[in-house]
Amino acid sequence: MGILGFFLALQGFGGLVAAAFGRHFGLLHLWVDGGAHTALSLGLGLLGLVLLGDAVRRGLKKS
Repeated sequence: MGILGFFLALQGFGGLVAAAFGRHFGLLHLWVDGGAHTALSLGLGLLGLVLLGDAVRRGLKKS
């Protein structure tokens, strides 16, 4: 789940940063545009961080 979280965060936040410079990153821009793209990128980025944080927390509990 940690790897999935990493890729979701990269996809989401990378899309926001690329959009700020007028470029496209990832696959989201193929399906949505404008405000929906921003909201979806932010949502994916946050979901990725949650999954990544959960994987790290579980890894620390095992140690």
